[in-house]
Amino acid sequence: MDKICIILEEENPNQQEKIKIRADLLNKYFPKDYTLKQKRELIEQLVKGWYGKQGVSE
Repeated sequence: MDKICIILEEENPNQQEKIKIRADLLNKYFPKDYTLKQKRELIEQLVKGWYGKQGVSE
């Protein structure tokens, strides 16, 4: 029974927490010709920059 509980509590790749933001809330901040990939990359860059300014090391 303990082994079953351990297996069930393991985090699987498809169970990782996700953040979803509706595109219509963000589209006004991007040029019209930006692709979804460009938007994702820019958001990631901005979050990394913000994180770096917090003075927290990874």
